[in-house]
Amino acid sequence: MANYEIHLCRSGTQSVFGAGIPVALARYDHHVVGTATTTPATPDIEATTSNQIWVVTAIDAAIRVDFEDIVTATTGWLVPSGRTREFGSDIGQTPSVMLAS
Repeated sequence: MANYEIHLCRSGTQSVFGAGIPVALARYDHHVVGTATTTPATPDIEATTSNQIWVVTAIDAAIRVDFEDIVTATTGWLVPSGRTREFGSDIGQTPSVMLAS
């Protein structure tokens, strides 16, 4: 099974918000390959507001991330191998998606 890093933080602070939220990990074809829980991002990720920012990094496989917690319930984030996606409600939707630079 591939390795994944799932991070969750509240931007602009050192306090972690929502660590332990369960997520499902799936390949691009939606076949679930495992589950994980979110962990704190270190260091914190700064954003333009204090809204939640989530970060998903695919280390060695493209994955689809499905959040199972009602607070972050959404699906369809494809993260290519070796890339990171970060997404949060401060970007314009609840939550929205952008490819990290």
